[in-house]
Amino acid sequence: MIIDDVLDEALRLYKPSQEEERYLMDLANTIIHQAKECSINYNGILKITLEGSLAKKTWIRGREEVDIFIHHDSKILREEMEKQIIEIGFKILKELDGRPRLMYADHPYVEGRIRNVVVNIVACYDVTPPNWLSATDRTPYHTKYIIEKMKPEVRDHVRLMKAFMAACRVYGAEIKVRGFSGYLAELLLLNYGDFNNTIRAISKWKPPIVIDIERHYDSVDELFKLFPNQPLIVVDPVDKYRNVASAVSEKRLCELILASKLFCESPSIKFFKPKTPAVKISKFRRKMLRRRFVGIVFRISKWKPPDVLWGELRKSEEAVKKTLERLG
Repeated sequence: MIIDDVLDEALRLYKPSQEEERYLMDLANTIIHQAKECSINYNGILKITLEGSLAKKTWIRGREEVDIFIHHDSKILREEMEKQIIEIGFKILKELDGRPRLMYADHPYVEGRIRNVVVNIVACYDVTPPNWLSATDRTPYHTKYIIEKMKPEVRDHVRLMKAFMAACRVYGAEIKVRGFSGYLAELLLLNYGDFNNTIRAISKWKPPIVIDIERHYDSVDELFKLFPNQPLIVVDPVDKYRNVASAVSEKRLCELILASKLFCESPSIKFFKPKTPAVKISKFRRKMLRRRFVGIVFRISKWKPPDVLWGELRKSEEAVKKTLERLG
């Protein structure tokens, strides 16, 4: 199959229609209006903005999210900011018939669904680079950077890359996946220009890989000292001391390189369609018994935010691994 035909078909699957875009922007504006109403009686709130892939027009169908950021004065204590975002986030979602729940990243935020769309209400400080007070302070600058630097025609190429990564199960920087964030995918496209160039470049990657779009550093040796033992280094254009790819595990990196090689050799729409392997439990048990396999099942007694839960599971996995290695 000709590669252009494959990409056209993939774009039909994942590029939102104008009607879908209007629907999401309408929802975002409604949430921002409600956020302003709910924030009136709180101190230190300076502005409320739409961020993320919706603001940058790089989201893909099936992964719609509305990211609303509430900017706080830098004089507000972190504890107060966290308390405010929880209260405001729950108010916003309840007022709009959403189902809020508390989530955690660098600090708490509120997630919920409104009209079947994931909504995130996030706090940040209104600061200028490089005076970051929290991890989310960079996000508005990420949005601004992509909007200013990315040509409109490249947005669809970003969508193709995100869809490709999602189908390969390497999309997402959360602890469960340890893969490529949306912002990282956008930076790769800015660096290489279009989907074809990007996928060909990735297929030839040999770790460690270094990408410094804004040329913050004169030599790769500086970067290797700053970010030691990292297979992929992508310098954040808005923060020279941050590696955007720090969450990417070596396993996920190798999986993307292999998938890119296979796609370049034989382009097919199947690379854009996630496939769930059908595994019969009885067959799996028989195979494992023959291998004298021992499995550990962790029972979850109550709901926890995914990053918290997966962080605990990763630590438990590492502890078991070290114990087994020590005991031989």
